[in-house]
Order: sequence, then structure tokens, then C-alpha cells
Amino acid sequence: MNVRRFTHQTLSDQRGQVLPWVAFMMVLFLGIGAFVLDIGHAYMSYRQLQAATDAAALAGARDIYSSAAISTASNFAATTGGSNSYSTLQNVSMAPGWPKLECLTTVANMGILCEGPGAANAIQVKEQAIVPTFFAQIFGIKQMTVSAVATATKGKPVPLNVALLLDTTLSMDDTDSNCGSTQLGCAMTGAQNLLAGLAPSVDAVSVFTFPNIDPNTANNDKNCSPPQSLNPSFYSTPTPGLATALPYSFPTLPSSASTGYQVPTGTGTYQITSFSNDYRSSDASNSPNSNSTLVSTVGQPATSTTPAVSGCLAPPNQAGEFGTYLAGVIYAAQASLAAEYAQEISANPTSQPINIMIVLSDGNSNASTRYGVSNQFFVTNNPSASGTYPSDVGDCGQAVVAASASKSAGTLIYAVAYGSPATGSFSWNSNDISDSINNAGCPTDQNSFFSAFHLGSNTSAYPGISPCQTMQDIASTPNSEYFYSDYNQSGSNSQCYSSNTESPSALADIFATIAGKLSKARLIPDSTT
Repeated sequence: MNVRRFTHQTLSDQRGQVLPWVAFMMVLFLGIGAFVLDIGHAYMSYRQLQAATDAAALAGARDIYSSAAISTASNFAATTGGSNSYSTLQNVSMAPGWPKLECLTTVANMGILCEGPGAANAIQVKEQAIVPTFFAQIFGIKQMTVSAVATATKGKPVPLNVALLLDTTLSMDDTDSNCGSTQLGCAMTGAQNLLAGLAPSVDAVSVFTFPNIDPNTANNDKNCSPPQSLNPSFYSTPTPGLATALPYSFPTLPSSASTGYQVPTGTGTYQITSFSNDYRSSDASNSPNSNSTLVSTVGQPATSTTPAVSGCLAPPNQAGEFGTYLAGVIYAAQASLAAEYAQEISANPTSQPINIMIVLSDGNSNASTRYGVSNQFFVTNNPSASGTYPSDVGDCGQAVVAASASKSAGTLIYAVAYGSPATGSFSWNSNDISDSINNAGCPTDQNSFFSAFHLGSNTSAYPGISPCQTMQDIASTPNSEYFYSDYNQSGSNSQCYSSNTESPSALADIFATIAGKLSKARLIPDSTT
């Protein structure tokens, strides 16, 4: 009986039966944790990898007609050293045989032909990454492999009229050690990068400079004959081989777009080359046309078939006498753009060209030298202190107003600040009045300038504006897309930064980026044939 009672009690005792369930549920919860955390981490890594792969494909697509497409895509990948690498995404590699160029029939039927060295119209990129696990290691799964594919094609070219406004004041002869050339040499390298990214089949480009120059000497900036000197004359005796600056002229927007930019008799011209698209023989060509006036003006890099050519553009004689004044050249460029647009619409009413203005300057308009020395700002003897264009005060504010007029007319403006001061300033130096102006920031827009010269209250349209802010306000919006700054220009100590933290800060890269934005690329389904 005792044995039976003990056996019955033992069999009916339920204490401790939860232990197997606890053990089972612990394993289950660990499995769920492994699934949630490890799969979630893998998915996050995949999204980062996909974003980087998309960017690499888009970058490569912009160079689809050149031999650089594959290397460009690789440089923008998520691999170590790539422009789109993530600190949280390790062990990334390009899949063997990728990136690869493709000639897709569907894309060709859209008018984007298979051209260039690779006879292609699309590029495909595939990257893969090894993602370590956490909880899943308990089950022997130490890592996962994720991969991403992206396909991109060059967008069908949209007709562009591009006015390139380059600073050729005397300071542009200074060396920029970060670029390894004179400041103007660095600017011309940027212009070459711009031309390399445009489509000559539809994109026309014209070069404008400031200060304006004697029209009779404009050819010196285009044909280097006679040979140039890098030391322009500051005063009256011209240096052979260089164009000659004249006092700033004040073009206005014409009442009729067909009249374009007119150069009044006896004044200087801002326009060095007319709008042309002969800078390459075709969209697919990788070699600049050395017979193009546009190419000879800004130069060309060496290619496998063409030697390098130094640009003829140089600071003109007397450039240091007149300083910087942006409003005049902006109005001149807009008048010329309006005429080019009207001409294209007249020839082809269905075309939809876009007017583009690219302005390179430090933004520090300081042309009102008549207040410092005997030189005159105007071509007449009656300068105005009204602050309303044309005026010899409020120089920076007038530039912003001129740009606003261009933007209202539909022109998109890219502004490239080159060593721009971040603050506006004017400090009176009784021992050297002209030095007070030359070393200030947008001096004629500052209250202290008006009080120093007894001009009454500040009549600038943008009182107190800085050179950096001038360039930002000149640019179209959003600034993150249209405003760039090379704040690394040697000796400038510039603190003028773009709101786009990912924008390049070297002049050549800035122009290459702008060219990339103008020559659109787009992602397409990976299954496209």
C-alpha cells in the first residue's frame, strides 16, 4: 500500500513541469531575437548598399559615352575608398565582372543611342557585402551576404544655352596652391570639365568675362596671338598679347529678346565667345575640337589622340584698375541668353531650350575706385550714388538684383564662390583710401562706407551683405543644388560654405559636378532589355 501510495503521489505531482517549457521558450525567444535583430540589421545594410549602388550607377551613366564610365561608377561605389562608403557597412566588394556597359534596345528606342568607346547606352552595377550576425551565431550562422543591383542610363539631352561668367580681374593671376595653378588656370580647368560633360548636339556655350574689355583686343583671349604674358599692365602701357580692360559698361535687358547683348560704341564687351557647340565633334566623342574658338579660349586637357592646349584667356591689361562689378556682366549674359533662346525657338518652335548661367567669382564687388583714387568707375563723369543700377554704390546688392531679374526670366543660375569672404566689411584707412576699398568685403554696401564718404544713409538694396552671401543670393534655389564654394583657395582663409555638405570644395570637381547635373542620368528597371 505504501508503494502504491508513493507511486500515485509521484505520478500526480506536477511541480517542476514548467522547466522544460522554460528551456523550450528560451530557445524560441533566442531564435526570434536572431530573426528580428539579425534580419533587421541585414536589411538596413542592404538599403545602404542599394543606395550606394544606385549612386554609382547614376555617376557612371553620366560618363556613358566616355572611357571613364566604368572607373567613375567604381569610384562612387560603397567599396573601401569609394565616395559612397558607409562606416557601418564593411566587407563590401564589386561583384566579379561588374560594373558593365550595356546596349539596351528599349533605351535605344527612346532615342538614347549606343555610342562611345563602349558602344553603350546603359551601365549596370552590382555590389555585395558580408554582414556579421549577432544572436544567429548561436545557431552557427556567423554572417549573411547581401547584394544590390542598379541600372542607369544617360538621360536624353535637353537643349541648354550655357553662359559661363569667369572672373579675370588681376587677382586671378595669383597662385592657388590647392589647385596647382593660377586662379584663372584653375577656373579654366573647371571650364574644360564643364565642356566635357555637355552634349554638343544640343548644348551651346558662351564665355563672358569681367571686367569688360576693349572689343578690338577681344581676339587676344581667343587665339593667343601674339603669345601671352602672365603679367598684365596695371596702368597705361599695354602688355603685348593681352586684351585690355575698359571701365565697366552697363548693359540693360533689351525690350526685344532678338536684339540680344549690344556693345555700345566706345565701351567694353563682356562677351568673349559667341554661343557655339563645336567644342566636340559629337556627344560620343571624348576629344575636344582644337579648332573651336571656345576650346582655344579655355584650353583642353590632353587625350589619347589630342595634345593638351593652354587656354588663351588671361587677366587683361588694366584689370587691376577697375576691380570687380558683377551686375554689368550678369545683365550682358542674360541679354545674350534671351536672344539665343529666341533664335532657337524661331528655328524650331517645338524645342524647349533651358538658359543656364554659371558665375565664378569671389563675390566681392569693389569697383567703386573713384572714392579711393582718381580713377573713375563710370565711363561718364557723373557717377550716381543712388544704389540703383547703374550706380557706383551698393555694388554687391546690384549683383543680386541683376541675378533676380535673370531668374525671373527663367534662367537657372549656378554660383561658384571662389575664396569668398564670409563677412561684409569696410574700415577707413586714411593713409591709403583705395586699400580700404580693395581689402574690404562688399565695401560699398556697408553703413561705414556711406558715413566715411558722407553719402547719407545706406542706399544699397542689400545693406551689410557679405561676398559669400552675395554668391548665395545670386544662385537659384535651393542653394544646396545651385550654390558651390571653393573655400580652400590658398590664402583666402574663406569660411564660405555650401549648405550641401556633400558638395565638392575643389574648383575642378565643382564644375564636373555641375556638368553632371546638367547632363541628367536616371535609374531604370534592372530587367530592361
